Amino acid sequence: MAITGIIHHIGTALLFISAILLLITTISAPVVNDISIFKVTLTNSTTQRNSSVTFGTFGYCVRDVSDGTGK
Repeated sequence: MAITGIIHHIGTALLFISAILLLITTISAPVVNDISIFKVTLTNSTTQRNSSVTFGTFGYCVRDVSDGTGK
């Protein structure tokens, strides 16, 4: 019984640590804009606008997209 008690405490500690890390990630991802997994920058020479697509933990974000008319 003593050996399994130690293993249960280690498992509980790891579960607690992972819950804290998940909480930090969930709170900081919408607040801090620089947290991303992958960022793609697209340049258009005719309109001189830079579009970017950022892939993060909760999905993706598309910024500065023109409608293709050059306006």
